[in-house]
Amino acid sequence: SDGKGYMDKSQFDQILTPLIGQLDVNRFLSAENELENGSPKKKRKAKKAESENDVILESYGRYVSEDVTDTIVKLAVTQNDSANWQTLHHEILKFASHDSPHVRSSTLNLVRSMFEQVGEEYIVLLADTLPALAELLEDENEEVRLLANKIAVKLEQLSGEDLKQLLRS
Repeated sequence: SDGKGYMDKSQFDQILTPLIGQLDVNRFLSAENELENGSPKKKRKAKKAESENDVILESYGRYVSEDVTDTIVKLAVTQNDSANWQTLHHEILKFASHDSPHVRSSTLNLVRSMFEQVGEEYIVLLADTLPALAELLEDENEEVRLLANKIAVKLEQLSGEDLKQLLRS
């Protein structure tokens, strides 16, 4: 151990990709589709498929908000290492431009949780966050835009900085 967290850099790097990869809804949907393809019901009506997709996306949202976010935040808290935080944060921010609005929303909620729960020291990553947040403030999905706006306000409160000008540039 490096004395700062419960795992060293190589252990941290080893779990980083699979852990952050849990944000990808496509992995979630692929697993569901593999289960369905093994079943005798190969033809489904479009309406049933749409409703099943809604259930899957709802399960995804719950899984990310209750399990993945909590795990990632706890990992960051226990690491207490700004270099590892930066690596982790950059991997999280990659999902801010995901095709799925569900993933973009989950990413925003994770970013908010990181800033709220890791502590004041995490504010050093605010500048790294602003470009992704600025894009999400102009997202094509209204729910994502509204969430991005709430998080921008929250980050202003946490940092004590007026971010409006920085988010416009």
